[in-house]
Amino acid sequence: MRKNLLGFVMLTMLLAVILTFSVSAASPKLSLSDATATAGSTFTVDVNLENNPGFIVLKAAVEYNDTYFSVNSVADAKLLGDNTHSINYTSSPYILFWATPLSTTNFTANGKVATITFNVAKNTPNGDYEFDIVLTNDDVVTTDLDEIGDEFACYSGKVTVTGGVEAPPADNEEDDDEDESDSETPTLSIADAKVTAGNEFTLTLKITDNPGIVALRTYIDYNDKYFEVVGIKDHKLIGTTSSLEESDTAPYVIFCSDALSEDNIESDGKIITVTFASKSTTPAGKYNFDLYSKKADIIDTDLNQLGEDFAYDGAVVTVSKATTTTPDDDEEDNPPQDTDKEDDKTDDTDKDEPAAKDYTVELKSNRAQVSVFATPISYGEGTLINLDTALLTEAVAAAKKSYPSKKIDVVITTTNITSNEILINFPEGYGSALESVSTFKFTVADVTAKLDSAALNTLVAAKESVQVIIRNSDLDKKLTEKLTNDFKYFDISASKQFKSGSIEITLPYKNAAGVNGKYLVVYTTEEEKLTPIGGEASYSNGYITFTDTTIRPYVLTIEELGFEDIENHWAKDSINFVAARGIFNGRSETVFDPEGELSRGMLVTVLGRLEGIDVSGYNCMFSDVDKNQYYAPYIEWARRNNIVGGVGDNKFEPDRVVNRQEMAVIIARYLEYKGFKLSEDAMSYTDYAEIDSWAKVYANKVGNAGIITGSDGAFLPKNAANRAQAAAILQRIVKYID
Repeated sequence: MRKNLLGFVMLTMLLAVILTFSVSAASPKLSLSDATATAGSTFTVDVNLENNPGFIVLKAAVEYNDTYFSVNSVADAKLLGDNTHSINYTSSPYILFWATPLSTTNFTANGKVATITFNVAKNTPNGDYEFDIVLTNDDVVTTDLDEIGDEFACYSGKVTVTGGVEAPPADNEEDDDEDESDSETPTLSIADAKVTAGNEFTLTLKITDNPGIVALRTYIDYNDKYFEVVGIKDHKLIGTTSSLEESDTAPYVIFCSDALSEDNIESDGKIITVTFASKSTTPAGKYNFDLYSKKADIIDTDLNQLGEDFAYDGAVVTVSKATTTTPDDDEEDNPPQDTDKEDDKTDDTDKDEPAAKDYTVELKSNRAQVSVFATPISYGEGTLINLDTALLTEAVAAAKKSYPSKKIDVVITTTNITSNEILINFPEGYGSALESVSTFKFTVADVTAKLDSAALNTLVAAKESVQVIIRNSDLDKKLTEKLTNDFKYFDISASKQFKSGSIEITLPYKNAAGVNGKYLVVYTTEEEKLTPIGGEASYSNGYITFTDTTIRPYVLTIEELGFEDIENHWAKDSINFVAARGIFNGRSETVFDPEGELSRGMLVTVLGRLEGIDVSGYNCMFSDVDKNQYYAPYIEWARRNNIVGGVGDNKFEPDRVVNRQEMAVIIARYLEYKGFKLSEDAMSYTDYAEIDSWAKVYANKVGNAGIITGSDGAFLPKNAANRAQAAAILQRIVKYID
């Protein structure tokens, strides 16, 4: 009996351990509560936390339909400490942000973290609405400084609205289950095609789940260097009157106008067939023919604009090489493409040199460096570099085998090229071979681009081929007239924007000798204007190196500034540095006013210029900020990104002089917005006790980063900041970011 009892006790203890482990190992969870509401009233939604792994920073975004709902107020449940930043957005998403310092007793607390009160518009249709809660990886940081946002489970809440207007059946997805055809997304599509270079092919535009159209315009975008429109056939599905003008340049516009036959308004099927011709010089490969419409391009019988509600399925046109009577020349001008890799493996056995000769793997700086040679192919006045997916895959596999624990860097090399146009083609699927690579660099025609792992994700995630084009062209005359010194223009473009990470660009510029990068400026020429990229450019051995977030055209030049009041000033170099880059402007062309006061609005503005933000769409919500002032959109940008939080009572005080501790808070938050983790180790300022409690941790952060270093051992927290100090601090920020 005692033996059985002992066994039972041990089994119970084992189960307890297992259950305890199961609870502790459960995924952390954020959820929104469900609610019911009446149109024209208010309701509340709770943000709840379970299985808290231990926080020092948490940011959550609540997404909702801001056509019918708006945030009324928010109540912090104080579960995650007292330092709560919530931004009063007028549109979705609503962001909740709990920053350091938190009470250690709350690091692993579970329960309700906040309650949000929403207003319901009177015209809200009855029905169920989903309120989503969203995190990204770096939104959640634990006490071990691990980013764990992606490991969270996020659960949406449902809000049921009654007492409003009757919702049309198509808007209520829950009621559409009985008639699935009503819930299908209207789609315009063209099918894939194959063609031999120099021949013609057709693409037929089709419509499915037509919601009823009275006007339709859509665009087929294509590479008009290699393809041209040679014919059209209207299938008369969308009425009998169509404007279908042939065009020599992309995009090709298809426009079906009124009047339509009522019998055809909701018909599905073929709309038009367009015949394209591929030029004989078209390199073998795959080309995208993209299909799209703008919001007002599609209008239904109720005069609703539906362009953005449609799905668009473009086509991939595969071009194969033309057969000729000179096989050797043909192979040189049109190398096998990635779709023929299986055949290539067989052909490789007949080559004089094995494929292994096309790449090398070696250990450099304790990292595995893979160097892959790419063969340039001539076409007309241009050169094609078609990167080989199979070769890269083989080279990366060899690096993993030789150096299994090392990070891998890939370098693409080629012969010296002097063509007027160089096309570097990353075939569809090329990114899959880069998934385990840390950096990727290619050098073509003295242009080098090095992508970090985050920027590489653009190629890894690409579902189509990506092209980078380097052209030998002249800068627009209007832009040339704005440059006072010698310059060099690099017409570089990419078919796909790099959404994250950084790209280190290196370009030749012999005119910078002796300047040491002090006043070197790199402009972009997008939107037909010269815009400084903001970061620091360094000069070495006839080359300028700088960092950007994507690949685009550049102008390299030297700016000579004429501020007459800084000649003997201690901050002269810093002032010229930030002014030359358009980050911090002078009072005039000849006056900078280094000892002038720095206002709160001015500080936020220079940070926004440093970030290079697009100021359109930022309507400032602080009640004391004049929307017509230069700083208004920058303040709103900073508010939305938790860089500033105002002074209370929905005010910002933009024209008040900023003091050094306020500047520390704003700059530290800006750097954290940029993704940097700043040390909070206590600084040994002689006046540390004079720093307000809410600013101490930020003073530590900027001090440890070397951004605001103090004066003779003192931080001087209440001293007003001036423009010269701000210029010096901005230069340090640029160098810190780089």
